[in-house]
Amino acid sequence: MAGGMTVEAPLKEIAITGFRSGRQLDPRLKPIAILEQALARLWGKRPPADRAIDLSWGICDPDPQRTFDLIVAPHATEEELRLLAPRARDGVLSLCMTSLFEDVVACAESIPFSVERITTSGQTRLLEGRIAPKAIFSRTFSHLMAEAEWEIAAIGRTYSVTGQLPPGVPAEPVEPRAPRPGALARYALDTSCLAARRGLERLRGQAQRWSVGIVPSGWESADLAKATIVANPPHRYFADPFLVRREGRDVCFVEDFDFRSSRASISALERQAAGNWKRIGDALVEPFHLSFPFTFECEGELYMVPESHESGQIRLYICDAFPLGWRHVRNLMEGVSAVDTMIFDNQGRWFMLTNISPTGSDEHQSRLFLFSSADPRSVDWRPATGNPLLFDSRKARNGGLLHGGDGSLYRVRQKQGCGRYGSGLSIARIEGIGPDDYREEMVRELNPDFLPGLIGCHHLHSNGAFTAFDMLRIESRA
Repeated sequence: MAGGMTVEAPLKEIAITGFRSGRQLDPRLKPIAILEQALARLWGKRPPADRAIDLSWGICDPDPQRTFDLIVAPHATEEELRLLAPRARDGVLSLCMTSLFEDVVACAESIPFSVERITTSGQTRLLEGRIAPKAIFSRTFSHLMAEAEWEIAAIGRTYSVTGQLPPGVPAEPVEPRAPRPGALARYALDTSCLAARRGLERLRGQAQRWSVGIVPSGWESADLAKATIVANPPHRYFADPFLVRREGRDVCFVEDFDFRSSRASISALERQAAGNWKRIGDALVEPFHLSFPFTFECEGELYMVPESHESGQIRLYICDAFPLGWRHVRNLMEGVSAVDTMIFDNQGRWFMLTNISPTGSDEHQSRLFLFSSADPRSVDWRPATGNPLLFDSRKARNGGLLHGGDGSLYRVRQKQGCGRYGSGLSIARIEGIGPDDYREEMVRELNPDFLPGLIGCHHLHSNGAFTAFDMLRIESRA
């Protein structure tokens, strides 16, 4: 009793051991780490700082002879897990990452990890995730560790209050694969070549630069190779196109990124009588980055929910004067790092699909969340019980919403490459959606091979009459 208030103790007793101090880098990878540190200094990049994780729900570095309800030991070895399991009534939680270095060497599309529960009677898998790899191993290692540690801590925090663990599936112990000597040499060479290539691009004033193409047809029959390419303004680029036909005008809202400020606003492109597309002005400008200008209609009004994660909000705007007169209505969510939000109705219920980083990092590629509401303008958005629906960087991040000729809905899904954001996309038909239900099936893949010189594409949208997409090249910033 303190100050007349009762302080409730956690429902369960949890031990936490080796949470970050237990991170183990194979000694054979130390030369690689030294090489990458030198390259990072050359590129002017600092290693990301570890984000704080709340561990107040457990006892850190506890008495090694004591028994607990649960032990959280993210980086324990197989032998350590065997010794810990008898001391945990509900088991030991640990992380499993079997072939991280080999995956980076092979330029894998995504890096897998899992949260495992080990008891004296066996092992179960409570969570599986896949994140997009960074360009170099050491940054991928730090990135994966931070995301995986946050997930295992979230499971421990929930257990401390509810006494419940997620339902698991049987799993077999898997020993991490040791890096092969040949792989070390190959990776050192590949990384040195990457550094030389990026250095040459920097000397030439080049960078990864998006652009937008538009085809005069619906998406199902669109020939992207015959698109009209919208010229980028000097020192800027267009991306994330969304098409709207309203008041007899065809307008494409785009992210308008400025290399000089490293920030974007939302611009409007309009189709001209000659068939070309021309920038007609600013649609939205804020003191923070904006992109992905998703639009929807409700009761005759046109709304926009652009990506604005730097603000920590999902922001709703209404169009007072089409196409350049927009006004902020309210924030649908606060205190959230969300990108590429899409809002649409289905059988009288409104749904939101968005990519949230619960860790507060820039990892928005891997988790897809579903919310529902009776009114898209309301702040009352109910989360689906199964959130996140997906934890896979190969298909979680939104890249657009399409309507089929039969009324079906299709979600465009970004693919992330090894060190490359937006390496391609896929299209999935939404087979079912409800407040706690989401099912989709992939029907098509789109790789950046429809025009010469492309290295990426990550967005597709159509209003039925026109189809817009974006594409990535290495070009001059000017």
